[in-house]
Amino acid sequence: MRLVRVGERAVNGVGPLGRVVAANVRLLRLGRGWSQRELGERMAGAGRRLSEVSVNKLEAAADAGAPRFRHVDVDDLVVLARVFEVEPVMLLQPLEVRTVVEVAGWAGTRR
Repeated sequence: MRLVRVGERAVNGVGPLGRVVAANVRLLRLGRGWSQRELGERMAGAGRRLSEVSVNKLEAAADAGAPRFRHVDVDDLVVLARVFEVEPVMLLQPLEVRTVVEVAGWAGTRR
């Protein structure tokens, strides 16, 4: 597991940990086979309204050159973890594809 180093620089106002969370959201969403709209709907069902556009901007924070992005706050993080059925701390660590496959339940079947 690679940890984010303290002192890494923010890019476009998003720090290294914010980019990790954004990349993990994208990986987990794609691993589940969900569209951005579906993730937004699942978030709303769990108590945190997030539009398809907001999901797109949230995931764009993973890309250093993204002109438009959305920060993830603590409330977002907790509801994202609930929706993906993972512990919040899992979203804060760079995920490997193997981990995403395990979390998504791809042991021969898709959720």
